[in-house]
Amino acid sequence: MTKNIIIDPGHGGGDRGAYRSTPNWYLEEKYLTLDISRRVYRMQSIDGGVHCLMTRYGDIHVPLKERVAIERWATSTMGSPRDTVFISIHVNSTVDEETTARGVCAFFHHKSNDGPDLARDIVYNIRESIPSMPPYGGGAVSDMGFLGKTLYVLKHTSCTACLVEVGFINNAEDRALLLNEQIRDRIAVGIWDGCNDFWRGGG
Repeated sequence: MTKNIIIDPGHGGGDRGAYRSTPNWYLEEKYLTLDISRRVYRMQSIDGGVHCLMTRYGDIHVPLKERVAIERWATSTMGSPRDTVFISIHVNSTVDEETTARGVCAFFHHKSNDGPDLARDIVYNIRESIPSMPPYGGGAVSDMGFLGKTLYVLKHTSCTACLVEVGFINNAEDRALLLNEQIRDRIAVGIWDGCNDFWRGGG
């Protein structure tokens, strides 16, 4: 049976997400998440067993409720909750101008049975694809345990879901990786392989 990945590029439109600038460049989270999401989306052309859908295809604002509605429609019409995963892609940041915090992590809903496995598989595969990207906060982390709050898209989606933070925009090492197109390709491969590992493991 065909598997489905619902790709959710974080932010968009008037919501630019985290951002940083210097006299030579300007970087916004919403463009990085869209770029990486498109790279994941294109991978379905080489794997006929996986179908992808995105919650936004351009620089537009999509409310969180609509993102969840897209997932629920896709899950009910294209497969089943066991055959579908929802991956929300983000770039991390702190309140500091620059931070020593760095690395990749994936949040899962604290009441999800399969969310921890999906988060671990994605973090593991991103790190396999990019050895210089460390795990942050243990890699796969519960929303309540780490953030002290639930994340809307993780709480309300009907399939297994995780929210991936692919590095810190205000860490120089992570930022250099994110500015590299080949690295963004590898992040996409890590997400793709992580989803497939999750399904192979019985998710």
